[in-house]
Amino acid sequence: MKLLLDEQIDVRLKTALSGLDVYTPVDLGWQGLKNGVLGRKLTEYEFAFFVTADKNLPF
Repeated sequence: MKLLLDEQIDVRLKTALSGLDVYTPVDLGWQGLKNGVLGRKLTEYEFAFFVTADKNLPF
């Protein structure tokens, strides 16, 4: 199961989520992408979860 941690989430969370395929935007070269582009990438690369603290992101 693939999970993406948004840029503002502490990367140390990756180690706490062992057993999952956890990525950050830096891991994928996606840092700085706008929400719309990032949303399309999440779908395209079949991520199951996206962890963010962004209050401007629609559900």
